This record gives sequence, structure tokens and C-alpha cells, in this order.
Amino acid sequence: MCRKALRQWVFSILEPRFRRLHNPTAKILWEYLDAEKSNGKPIRLVRSRVAAKAVKMLFRKLVDATQAQNQLE
Repeated sequence: MCRKALRQWVFSILEPRFRRLHNPTAKILWEYLDAEKSNGKPIRLVRSRVAAKAVKMLFRKLVDATQAQNQLE
């Protein structure tokens, strides 16, 4: 279910230019999406890689936040 939600998020929020989020993380993702699409890669592969990259970035942010919280304690 999580994989489907990520693909839907990429398809509905990152891919359409008029609906893109304007924050640093989303900017990295949609720049990567545009670069991969312009290279002629299959769109399903591009969407999958963007979702994977988003998960990796989310995990790194979660680890950083957890480490910062542990240092405060």
C-alpha cells in the first residue's frame, strides 16, 4: 500500500508542473524527475526511481531528527 501511495504522490503532486510543491526537498525531486524524463527514460522507471529517492531522503531526515532529539536528552 505504501508503494502505491508513493507512486500516486509522484504522479499527482510532483509530475504536473502547476501542482508542484515549492520546498527544497520537492525541488530536488522534481528536478531529478525532469532530468530523467528529458533523457528519454521510460516514465514508469522514472516514477519508481523518484519514489525511491523520496523514501531515502525521508529516512535520512528521520534519522537526523532522531539523533538531534537524542542529543537534547
